[in-house]
Amino acid sequence: MVGLFFDLTGRYASFANFKGDDTESSSMGSITTHDSDLYFFKLNDFGYGIFPILFMDTTEPSGTGVTDVRLAKVDFSGFSFFTGFIFRF
Repeated sequence: MVGLFFDLTGRYASFANFKGDDTESSSMGSITTHDSDLYFFKLNDFGYGIFPILFMDTTEPSGTGVTDVRLAKVDFSGFSFFTGFIFRF
């Protein structure tokens, strides 16, 4: 007996707008808390390459070597397709 099968699977799992408290403490003992967003950007460390960075702050990162700045997003959405044969004797 020979069988042929097909399997199509889809999923939608997208997460964005990560927020949290960013707590900073100084050497003088003061503690400051900010309601911050999680940002993704690429940092060009001249001479060493381009590195992806996750950064939590109240403002968008900027400066020399900072590119592709956006709010962080995780996306596991997609489709998969499998096909195969089954042999039974």
